[in-house]
Amino acid sequence: MTRFFTLIAVLLLQLWLAVPSYATQQGPLAYSRTNIVLMRASMLDKGPAPLPWQRDSLPADSPGVIFSVEIRDGMTLYNQDGWYNLSGLSDKNGLMLIFTAPGIAPLAPMSQYAPLDILMIDKEGTVIQIMPNLVLANLEDDMMPHSPILAFLFLPGGTCEANGINPGDRVMHKVFKRAPAVLTTPTNPVPQPKAAPVLAAPAISMPSQQPVAVEEQPAQPLLKPEHPVRTGGALMVPIP
Repeated sequence: MTRFFTLIAVLLLQLWLAVPSYATQQGPLAYSRTNIVLMRASMLDKGPAPLPWQRDSLPADSPGVIFSVEIRDGMTLYNQDGWYNLSGLSDKNGLMLIFTAPGIAPLAPMSQYAPLDILMIDKEGTVIQIMPNLVLANLEDDMMPHSPILAFLFLPGGTCEANGINPGDRVMHKVFKRAPAVLTTPTNPVPQPKAAPVLAAPAISMPSQQPVAVEEQPAQPLLKPEHPVRTGGALMVPIP
């Protein structure tokens, strides 16, 4: 009997040790904590339309801002009511929800009363939208991203303004895969010089084939002289 319970205990221990490995390889992301780096593109180029909180000088010389974030599966946003208390976020701390594939994931109203900066991130890690100082409990309708996203990043309200974070910045994490750079030919080829136009030879008209009207002179009647005609020599008398 003791041997039987020992065997059962060993089997249960092996099964318990195998579950985390299987969940990590096949199942959705459950929970982890790590550091991410948010690279501010606005440090190099503020762009033609700066946001209201953009200033002449940013608070740090480095474009990267480090946040310690808790990472959870993105579907917990919809499947678990009261899954997290976002009021506990503090400076340089946050929460990132990652989905298994990019999609149009809505941001729905929920019982969260703390103001949040919510960042929508695409599959390459680019921040495509920011909802600053948003209180989720005050939402009346779902907020839809304008393009597929892979993750939400929740930060305390005012974090983006304090650190100069804008749409177009990048989140550095292994889950985001950026496409490699590709060089192509210019879209607008160099215009070639135009050849001189060929002038057509002037048209030559053939002479008209219509007959030219000739004014006819009336024929002069042959007169028979009745008197001799002197021509400068001997007098010649016509023979009757």
